[in-house]
Amino acid sequence: MSKVIDPVLKEAQFDGQPCIVLSADLDQESFRFDTMGGTRPDPAWQYADDKAHIHRLYGQDLPTLDIIEHETEDDFFLDYECRWCEEVIVPGTLSTPPESGWRQGSTTFTAELSGKLSLDLGDNRNRQDLGHLLTTREFAVNVRWVSTVGYPDNPRTTVIGVREPWMREK
Repeated sequence: MSKVIDPVLKEAQFDGQPCIVLSADLDQESFRFDTMGGTRPDPAWQYADDKAHIHRLYGQDLPTLDIIEHETEDDFFLDYECRWCEEVIVPGTLSTPPESGWRQGSTTFTAELSGKLSLDLGDNRNRQDLGHLLTTREFAVNVRWVSTVGYPDNPRTTVIGVREPWMREK
């Protein structure tokens, strides 16, 4: 999904140098996921072992239990043991249903800039770069790729960032 995030001809700065944003858009990738279901900790679970030690879930933690890792030639599994008497405890779980949906993937920000920018791109006018920053009154974005084309007196610079810009509160 692509959306234009800034009107044409906005004053901006690229690494502190003045420039004009001619166009800017944001491309948000998404991906489909499917799960087979599984289990999650049961928040109501509580158990008293043979020595009367009480075990329960506290938030997402089981602080009264130690996790013991077991590895065989063919398998790897965990046991939970009481940290005081070492009795093996099986914490309660709830089943989770299968799930399908869409998750947000990487975001790419692309902008076309006008203005003379003193960029050190070397002989190659395209460059993978880290550490550049494009800012306007409305947003700021880390730039990861820069390409300059056009005539020396009227260059067009395309910048690409790989993360959603930080939008300012209005």
